Amino acid sequence: MSLGKTNSYIFNFRFIALKQLIVKSALFAASILFMVSSVNYFGDAGGIFNEGKTAKIAAYLVKGYNVTNVDNTDERDLQRKIIQLNKVIPSTIVLGSSRIMMIKSEYFNTTSFMNHGVSGASLEDMIAIYQLYKMKDALPQKMVIGIDPWIFNRHNGQTRWKGVATEYESFFSSENNAGKPNIFFDKFYQLLSPSYFQSSSRMLLKHIFNKGQTLPLPTKLKVNDSGTKLSDGSISYDSKYRNVTIQDIDNKAKDYIAGDIYSLEKYSTFDKEYIYLFSKFVDEILSNNIKLEFVLMPYHPLVYDFFNSNNKYQIVLDFEKYLKNFAINKKIPLTGSFNPYAFNLNSSHFYDGMHLNERGVEIVLGQPRGNALKK
Repeated sequence: MSLGKTNSYIFNFRFIALKQLIVKSALFAASILFMVSSVNYFGDAGGIFNEGKTAKIAAYLVKGYNVTNVDNTDERDLQRKIIQLNKVIPSTIVLGSSRIMMIKSEYFNTTSFMNHGVSGASLEDMIAIYQLYKMKDALPQKMVIGIDPWIFNRHNGQTRWKGVATEYESFFSSENNAGKPNIFFDKFYQLLSPSYFQSSSRMLLKHIFNKGQTLPLPTKLKVNDSGTKLSDGSISYDSKYRNVTIQDIDNKAKDYIAGDIYSLEKYSTFDKEYIYLFSKFVDEILSNNIKLEFVLMPYHPLVYDFFNSNNKYQIVLDFEKYLKNFAINKKIPLTGSFNPYAFNLNSSHFYDGMHLNERGVEIVLGQPRGNALKK
């Protein structure tokens, strides 16, 4: 056999082997993607693909029921559907993150109330939910906004607001009708998301071995074994999260500061664009003669001490100073502080490193209350 034929044979052999490897790799990758997407779709931990879930929860809530088994729900879409279905215009609404979800109607002297808190809320979320009311021509008389230190952090890692991106973008448009939200790409991303796969696989197992128990259930009870959304939009945690010891709470606080701090990494300066958007948002609210109040929810003492002693997180304290000055200049009442010692709070007033329990919220807000408390 000549050298040329030998080289040709070797080349063809390698080409065939490479082709087979590529085909096998492609089939393997396709099977993995198929498995991930199938689990994400049928497990659907956040109710992203099963939109009927959020509609069902919203329908129960506006009828005055509390709803259990609401964990891992698409919270943004739920707010959208609550606003769309609710025939009553709330006189007071609350915007913010999970840190304000414990704020209940009983803390306010108001005729109607709705807490629109969503996990990991960013400035975009708050603007979008406000815009949903504006699009409906149903603005409230008062807005209470829970402000978190990460809203000026360009690198806060919060992307869930894209589920209400159309409403957010509509805020900057002269038109008040945004039409049907375009969230196709966000859904496609979640369909292939490894992190969504973890929660969806657990949810799928619940569907298989505990059929029916993960469906949203209406109830008149405020406290249940599973997580509960109350008719005023606030929440009641599941029994496992509620029934914890002081040691458990402290351990959660220590875990919170053990690694990267939630939404506060790469945060060395206030983002100028977010400062501008926040100011524009506030001016829009005030221009519509809506009473506005800011609320700062304290962190666990161990967490606050960590912020106070670590130069990397001094920006949290700087943010509070900035916001208080902003509120004074705009004549906006401000309640609360990130500092738990301002209210003599200890571990018994928290669920974890960043969430107050019912007693803690009552101390910070006071109840009942008319005008904002100035502390």
